[in-house]
Amino acid sequence: MTGRPTSRGASSMAHLSWPAYAERIANGAVVLIPVGALEQHGRHLPLGVDFMLAEAVALATAEHVDAVVAPPFVYGYKSQLRTGGGPQFAGTVGLDGHSLSSAITDVLRGLARGGADKLAIVDGHYENQMFLTEACDLAIREFRQSGRDGVKIVQARYFEQFDEAILKRHVGGPPLDLAYEHAGVFETSLFLHLFGDLVDMDAAPEQAFKEFPSYDCHPPHDDWVPATGALSDPHRATAALGREIFDACVQGMVRILETEFGPEGDGSN
Repeated sequence: MTGRPTSRGASSMAHLSWPAYAERIANGAVVLIPVGALEQHGRHLPLGVDFMLAEAVALATAEHVDAVVAPPFVYGYKSQLRTGGGPQFAGTVGLDGHSLSSAITDVLRGLARGGADKLAIVDGHYENQMFLTEACDLAIREFRQSGRDGVKIVQARYFEQFDEAILKRHVGGPPLDLAYEHAGVFETSLFLHLFGDLVDMDAAPEQAFKEFPSYDCHPPHDDWVPATGALSDPHRATAALGREIFDACVQGMVRILETEFGPEGDGSN
């Protein structure tokens, strides 16, 4: 693995002319769709963490399989207190569930209309999952009704494609549950590796791993969340750990695409 995406020209859909893109998908390329969110990630990380990491994983994955990476979908489902700190922070912008599923269905529909029949969503925002599942289900139903039985959509969270033993080996203790490791060691390490100039470790909070009640309340209790927005201490984050996590996530995505679409995305499976 390369450790970070090295080139956008060959794999970025936005950088291709329409004939060049049409040729790629006609020859069997998978279209990767990074989906994230615009959400606070503490005082030390930028608002774009979720979609930037999803796109970085997608671009690096495309260096190892025949794939084109669509522009990232930067808005995700509404931030939740126990997983993302909630919507009360400046700059956090979330979509209603039906808006997200409808928009992603439109994206899938448009890509399929243009000839793509191998599609893969690379999700970088914990709260998105069920609404992306709804979009995939609605799109596949529509494709089958219109006779497009050959379209396949893979849906994967990039952050589930690595062994959490990597974190345990480097960190040794909590946070170990990625659902609650918001703006902590995992994401901070990835950003130190990929976008180190955007990380302000001087602003990183020194705080214990945030423990929440086992339920949600509506309207939410904003005071459950630390004022920083981070849900754990990121100070044990390192660029070296970020590289190891990143490479493992990319390897996992490559395995998924080869399993579902065959080597080089040839669709033989």
